[in-house]
Amino acid sequence: MGKVIGKLIEWADTLIYMLPNLVIAVFIILASYLIARLVRKLLERTLSKVSRNESVTSLITSLIFGAINIAGLFIALGILNLNKTVMSLLAGVGIMVLALGFAFKDIASNFLSGI
Repeated sequence: MGKVIGKLIEWADTLIYMLPNLVIAVFIILASYLIARLVRKLLERTLSKVSRNESVTSLITSLIFGAINIAGLFIALGILNLNKTVMSLLAGVGIMVLALGFAFKDIASNFLSGI
């Protein structure tokens, strides 16, 4: 029981030590979400004037919205000194994108040809 209490005390000390970084990380995530929403609205307005195809506009704005949110998440994880987690996530995302790229190669080719 003493080891468990010692570990809980150690975690509490670490939480108190990392609290300013945690607040900054939450602020970064919220700011990136708000920036992503603003950019999405601006892109929707701009692209609706340039392109009449609503699906292309929706695709581009969704990709940009997701990219900004993911970037904010990675920055927040970096602030929390979770560099190993960031590297693991980036490696996993890279492998997933590679697998999806091969899986949807023909579909993406036909989609881009249609555009």
